[in-house]
Amino acid sequence: MKILAISASHRHGNTDAAINFLGKHLVLKGHSFRLIDLKKTNLKFSTGDSNEYYTGKPAVLDEMQEIQKEILKFDLLILATPNYFSNVSALMKNFMDRTNPYYCNHDFKNKKTALLVISASSGKSPKLCLANLKEFCRIHKMVVLNSKILLAEHSADFAKNHKLQKEIEKFADALLVKK
Repeated sequence: MKILAISASHRHGNTDAAINFLGKHLVLKGHSFRLIDLKKTNLKFSTGDSNEYYTGKPAVLDEMQEIQKEILKFDLLILATPNYFSNVSALMKNFMDRTNPYYCNHDFKNKKTALLVISASSGKSPKLCLANLKEFCRIHKMVVLNSKILLAEHSADFAKNHKLQKEIEKFADALLVKK
């Protein structure tokens, strides 16, 4: 299976560690894995141009058009974000906003997707973040195969915690069964 992950962490912490660990696990299982790290891209902000929605043509031309093409090439899309104030990171929100022109043509309809939220807090906050990702997928008519909230309080927790690493392995293995 060809798997594309989009990571939306602003720093090199638990989200990066988790998505890189996930990628290595999937490759060891014989799958193709590619990571788009949004902090390394030069995505401009959405202009809010409503014509994008109706015409399917982006108002801003940058790396987003290539990212959209990449998403379409892969069998499975994994969206990974840290939880910031009960929401996705600004990088993920900008990515989500920039998909506006692709809604018109239903470019992502039936795209198999998995969602990963990394949070320092438990309770309602990470659930709201995950709900925002699920709503994004619902709007685009994507198929969410699996979702996971991973609790990692400090920035280096994932790299040191074998229990968290096992949780990511189980998350990945569940995706492979649901393909």
